Amino acid sequence: MARYNEILVGRFNRMMQKLFTMKGGPPCPQLAGDVQPSIAFFSGVENRVLEGWMLYGNGIGASAGGAGTFATVRLRNPTGSNVVAVIYKITIGPDVAAQASLQLQSGAVAADLTPFSSTNARFDARAQAGPTLILSSGTPAAPSFGLGRMVVGIPAGQFAHLLVDDGDEVPILPGDGIQVVNQTVNTPLGFTAFWWRERALEESERSFP
Repeated sequence: MARYNEILVGRFNRMMQKLFTMKGGPPCPQLAGDVQPSIAFFSGVENRVLEGWMLYGNGIGASAGGAGTFATVRLRNPTGSNVVAVIYKITIGPDVAAQASLQLQSGAVAADLTPFSSTNARFDARAQAGPTLILSSGTPAAPSFGLGRMVVGIPAGQFAHLLVDDGDEVPILPGDGIQVVNQTVNTPLGFTAFWWRERALEESERSFP
């Protein structure tokens, strides 16, 4: 028999069961009524895996590719993956020369550059070792897709951090990607690292709105 305000997203019940080592049926089968007193428990990043999130991080640079090419590092969520990813940190490491015009782009993209192995990219050993998202780099002649979201310059020997607080996090759905492009032709791109989390899309999220 259905319950009033029944919760149909199972991962929240699974989190409660694992966090408190509870046995039996679902500990949170339905939402509370109009007024409900509560006590908040601290829940840090170590509990992301209990919520169904897997944490990953990886990076690579791109060398100069010759006249008319642009050094690029791309992170792509394959079409049909049934995974939502959230990019929460991008750091670009120093290169020998100043990098005056780096552009952050995101949007729909169906292809990779040269894939880079992310087999052991997980932060949490309880998660699967390899992510769904594909990290790649290269020097295409026409790297752009989607929209340019940000442009930043880096003096020689310094770092750039493109996402600096929670409000900057970027969701990447199946068929979309994010990349950093050095807009100066035939110029390398310093080590570019992405940190992200992934989880399976819930049934209610697969067709929205």
